[in-house]
Amino acid sequence: MTSRIPSLRSWLLGRRLRHLIDSTGIAHRDIAERLNWHRSDLSRFLNGQRGIPNPELGLLLFTCGVATRAQRQDYLALNADARREEWWHDGRDSSLLAHTLDELETQAATILSFTPGVLPAPLQTDEYAEAMGTTARRHVFDQPTQPNWHFVVTRESLTPGGLPPRVIQEQARHLFWESTRRTVTIQVVPHTVLSHDIPFRLVTVAEQGSLVHLDLGESALFLENQRTIDRYTVLADKLIGTCVSADRSRDLLAALADPVVTGSACSDGGEEGR
Repeated sequence: MTSRIPSLRSWLLGRRLRHLIDSTGIAHRDIAERLNWHRSDLSRFLNGQRGIPNPELGLLLFTCGVATRAQRQDYLALNADARREEWWHDGRDSSLLAHTLDELETQAATILSFTPGVLPAPLQTDEYAEAMGTTARRHVFDQPTQPNWHFVVTRESLTPGGLPPRVIQEQARHLFWESTRRTVTIQVVPHTVLSHDIPFRLVTVAEQGSLVHLDLGESALFLENQRTIDRYTVLADKLIGTCVSADRSRDLLAALADPVVTGSACSDGGEEGR
């Protein structure tokens, strides 16, 4: 069993506060002394291991030069309901969602991604994203530190109806080369009938724990309850168990990229090659 991170919001707030303090050039111990705090308390706040009351948060922000209410609002918003084990993003604050995803994708140790109908955003080409009405996020692979990505994709997401063959082939070619990255594993679910049809990620942050991210289009739900995490961990294992092997999946991608290679590579694959 993997313990969850103390709180996604408190963890994000701690990281933003750490960046803020570092930007001032003032040593952490000096910040603690100015506020008459124990240095260990400041460390726990910055690591997301302890909640910070709004009055103390306001003092810290003021000490770091964040003086106006508008500037403080982003920090206070993250601190609201920081102890709750779920966090709903309704799409109205897309910048906060993008920041949350960026932080998780750069700090995670492992990310298991399952997307039944559409390929995951980090793997999409621009033409595929445009045709599917999504936004590609290939920039995540440009970060100097990378989690171990495990993408579980379906045949439906590889060959969605209405896409020109050229777009499908270029997308498959892109996936083939992405699958050669040391930190990327791509496996294909060969079956068209699935018991689960909601995209999700199981994210494990080094030394912090795990959480579940449900991708609901322009909205998102982050779940931090341990029982929920355990349930999705079991589900992820079952989905992986239905996949063809990574090598066989690469063969399927090669066939989609260049159908002349072998027609059999585009078949479901059954038990062969697992």
